[in-house]
Amino acid sequence: MALDRLIIHWRQTEIRWLLLDEFDHPIAEASGDLTDLNRGLEGLDPPRRVDVFWSADQVLLKTIEVPPKPTKSILEAVPYLVEESLASDVFDCFIAIGPREGNLLCVAVIAQDLLSDCLAQLTQIGIDPEFVGIDLDFLSQEENLMLLDDRCGLIALNSATRFSLSAEHTKAQLDLLVGAEGPNFQVHYYGSADIAALISAELLARCNIEQGVQSSLLAWLASQSKTQRINLRQGEFLRQERNSASRNSLKRLASAAGWVLGLALLSAGSQGLYLASQASELEVKARALYSEVYPNDRNPRDLSRRWRSRLMSAGQKVGPNAGEWLNVISQPISQSGLQLNNLNYNASRGDLVLQLSGQRSDQIMGLAKSLIELGYSAEIGTISQERSEVRGSLRVQLEPSL
Repeated sequence: MALDRLIIHWRQTEIRWLLLDEFDHPIAEASGDLTDLNRGLEGLDPPRRVDVFWSADQVLLKTIEVPPKPTKSILEAVPYLVEESLASDVFDCFIAIGPREGNLLCVAVIAQDLLSDCLAQLTQIGIDPEFVGIDLDFLSQEENLMLLDDRCGLIALNSATRFSLSAEHTKAQLDLLVGAEGPNFQVHYYGSADIAALISAELLARCNIEQGVQSSLLAWLASQSKTQRINLRQGEFLRQERNSASRNSLKRLASAAGWVLGLALLSAGSQGLYLASQASELEVKARALYSEVYPNDRNPRDLSRRWRSRLMSAGQKVGPNAGEWLNVISQPISQSGLQLNNLNYNASRGDLVLQLSGQRSDQIMGLAKSLIELGYSAEIGTISQERSEVRGSLRVQLEPSL
């Protein structure tokens, strides 16, 4: 039986893959690492199509409001519209653009090195996926639906909330995230163990359990349409299509013509080179001046943005510094039992972004509640599960609400 499609579910702890024939019938499904996958493909023809589904616990799916302009004209503003939801530097992330409805734009944010390493590892074993999506992106935001198996759970609420959990944490966290009261849920279960081990008795009473029509959760993902779904293979990660020999010949001819044109333009470009040299000198002087005025601000990436931020805040009243605010919030953090891993202080916005870790996600929620009771605005950015540890980010507005 000929291999037609290869479906890969890329999770933090392992990868799982599914082989399909030309009629989309499963040939084999297994899990392991890339060495095991490469061994499983031995003796088979290369798959005609390869799809990779990233686990949502490593990717931020977000809908942002953008100006009523064409999408191409607002792309430069997208990083600044999502940076408040991130605990890491937005410039270390890759932002994939998804479908747009009116002024609402769907985006996916992933650490750039994670995506780059994934594609590099797949290339080493001869795999070049044409689609790299996010598993949670295939669940509708308009229905209460759970997809569960022995390894993970994908949950979508009709409140436009979606999240992913590993199977070992579903029972402990579902009641907290879903709520004690609410509508019933449609559950598609693809596991072999008793579902009572994954869902509490109280929540189970509100669930309509069905055995999945497909053979597995991965087969369900493979059966879904990729239309209007975010593909991470865009921008710098865009897949290069294989060209025919004739197209390569045309490309070489065009390259030769480009060289001739370039040499012709080079003879008339002395003025442009002079202006470029002057611009470089002015940039060096501007950086030197900025470093002299603000010696503690190291390696600013966007110099014009930093200048504007400094000038806008120059006329504002001087408030407490980050150290004084840390004294205010240190007691709630200590009482919560959480560990503070890192913090980012933004003077222009007047807020702190706390990167925290602990044993349970409700610790982060409890800390947010405590800060709100103290009169501050606290917003949870992300919560993710890493083995036995919960990591999350919390944005605290430093001006107390009146």
